[in-house]
Amino acid sequence: MGLLKRICVSFGGLNSSLVIAWLALGVSFVQLLASAPLLTDFYNKPKLIVSGSGSGVRDSMSVGSYILRNEGRSAATNVEIGFNIRIGDRVRVMPALAHKLVTDKEPVITDHARLEFARILPGEVVMIMVIGNGKSPIPDDIAKFFEDSGLKNIPSVSYLRSDQGSGHVDQSPKNDKDKEGVVFENVKADSEKSVTHSQNPSQK
Repeated sequence: MGLLKRICVSFGGLNSSLVIAWLALGVSFVQLLASAPLLTDFYNKPKLIVSGSGSGVRDSMSVGSYILRNEGRSAATNVEIGFNIRIGDRVRVMPALAHKLVTDKEPVITDHARLEFARILPGEVVMIMVIGNGKSPIPDDIAKFFEDSGLKNIPSVSYLRSDQGSGHVDQSPKNDKDKEGVVFENVKADSEKSVTHSQNPSQK
């Protein structure tokens, strides 16, 4: 209380409650100044996401389609996205943004590709296509090893990162069972239409 009294005297006899209010306001202002950069970094960050799918490791032809986008509020710089691909696969970027493609000098069984972008702007969307030549099938024993290790698709994304941190990878492997289910439902619907038509031949 002695310190508070001295402060009151120095401020021309202000009452203690008013001094406390001013001190609290000053502390809040200092906290605001200290937290402003953190809040700015939190709300103005890039949010890199890559989504897509690629061929199964046992497929004879290699093909993959991926979408890279920045859903954040600031640009992502020095963006790198890695792919597991087959030897001879070609990687195409649309639209043709400036980029660098690096692959292994001496690939064995499979290859690795690294796409580098200097900058991905907020809201920017890039399509990445991986197209094979059908001449680099993966041997069955190697394919089984990959599947047992959890790698069921090649091409596939191995990582996504930038100067601002790691991105989110959302891969949706092709599911033949789901495709068969869709085909089955279509055939079933067609069959039901045929039965209905045969039961009502007078209807056009």
